[in-house]
Amino acid sequence: MSRLYFATPTSRAELHGSEFMWLRELGQRPGRAAWELDRFEAFERAAEILSWVPEVPDRGHGEGYLHRNLREAQANPGPFGEREQDLISSLQSALHGNGLKLHIAGAELSSLDVEFNTALVAGSDPVRLAAKIGAWTHHNPYIEGPDRWWAANVIEEGLTTGQYRRTLLVRPSPVNAEPRLVDQGWDDVLAFLRERDDEPVVLHYSGDWGFPSPEAAAFELPEDEHGGADLAPWDALPDDRQWELAVAGLRRGRPWARLAPDTLAEVPFGPMVSVYDLFAPNRDERVRRAADLPLEETTVL
Repeated sequence: MSRLYFATPTSRAELHGSEFMWLRELGQRPGRAAWELDRFEAFERAAEILSWVPEVPDRGHGEGYLHRNLREAQANPGPFGEREQDLISSLQSALHGNGLKLHIAGAELSSLDVEFNTALVAGSDPVRLAAKIGAWTHHNPYIEGPDRWWAANVIEEGLTTGQYRRTLLVRPSPVNAEPRLVDQGWDDVLAFLRERDDEPVVLHYSGDWGFPSPEAAAFELPEDEHGGADLAPWDALPDDRQWELAVAGLRRGRPWARLAPDTLAEVPFGPMVSVYDLFAPNRDERVRRAADLPLEETTVL
């Protein structure tokens, strides 16, 4: 089973993979609601959103299907608006899955970044932390030693409010004949975070390369005989040296990935644009300010 690791050079705690996926879901929920694609006028909202998405040419692999489906639904909605509903469903999957590029007021935005930013402006601290973990785990977000107790308190709040799940009820299946409760691992994570404050904690997912890694350390690898990266020089380093280099690499190259009281709500995902900004009357001004574009610029991509 997959795991999300909270790791230090000397120890680690494990969170169940199902809870990691739930954190990402929790972090996207405020944005999903703000798109308002489940309201009565959802088709008009979908058409407006797609007006921000550049249409790509169809090369025979289904590219451009959203715009094509939009035109078909506009020309012939079908019985009971089935084509309209199919278009809305497809758009929701694209927005929340791999995301879509949005060209608005001269800026290029990611729909996923916009969704996660919505959690920062509308969510509680547990929702904000869920968004950061869910979006950035593959980039190794980290908690400095003095902030470990703070992180534990946010997690405790999430458990108290029921936003985080201490256990998960697994329903019967061909493998499990009886329903059972699965410990998600939060109690171990809490004890781990609170046991000391002199080591940074780095998060990494079991499906990734792991940590420490030469990528996180920005460690230059030579080529092997096949033209790939030769890991031998990195593997030859002692474990503590790998940790030292990798943590220094995170601090130097990914300061935005630091999880702390002063960064949780203030450090955004890309330009600080939320779904609410996209439907505000002064949308273009908001987007330009966030993307650091001149306010007098009038070109729209």
